[in-house]
Amino acid sequence: MNLAIVKFNKPRKRSPSETLINLKAKIFAVGDVHGEYNSLVKLLFSYSIVDKNLNWTFGDEHLVFIGDLVDRGERVTDDLWLVYRLSRQAELSGGTVHTIMVNHEAIVLNSDNRYVHEKYQILTRGNKMSYSDLFSQNVWPGAMIRNFRAGIVIDSILFVHAGKSYQLAQKKHSLAKNEPVA
Repeated sequence: MNLAIVKFNKPRKRSPSETLINLKAKIFAVGDVHGEYNSLVKLLFSYSIVDKNLNWTFGDEHLVFIGDLVDRGERVTDDLWLVYRLSRQAELSGGTVHTIMVNHEAIVLNSDNRYVHEKYQILTRGNKMSYSDLFSQNVWPGAMIRNFRAGIVIDSILFVHAGKSYQLAQKKHSLAKNEPVA
């Protein structure tokens, strides 16, 4: 099997105004999806974020994915495609889908496959490739994840996956200045 190689621009540096969002809007946040696509769809539908055809119905509101979209479940790629599709639809409606990179996204990007569902192990082994190949920077899922943020502030609410680490706090990392995490 050949992977389609697509060129993506490097992640762009975001301005502080893109990281600190100050507006009064509805915000729906969800984390730890872990490839459980059916559960994600049910959740988004039950809160009127999407319709029965999985189209964005949340208007100009904010949907925040607080990381761990990947690993463990058998529908990781479905989750990622849905998030991508919703982010495009939300943008057309004046809404926003925010995605935050946390430990399991970092694990996948660092070629650590210990939490990969058996389905993906069979698929990649059968095609004589590594699961990590699906997340290289030149392949869509890898490029998408590399554009996730470390955190975001919306209406004075900080969205992160488990707080800032002591090491990151010591570096005085600021979301407002959009400084690199590393």
